[in-house]
Amino acid sequence: MKVGSSVDSARERNGISLPDCETDWSNRDESRP
Repeated sequence: MKVGSSVDSARERNGISLPDCETDWSNRDESRP
């Protein structure tokens, strides 16, 4: 499963660095119950 690759590509287009991407995903996970 290469879901991260698709997300990373989309995020990079928005100008978000990869490290930032991982942090965003972590925050979303914590927000989920």
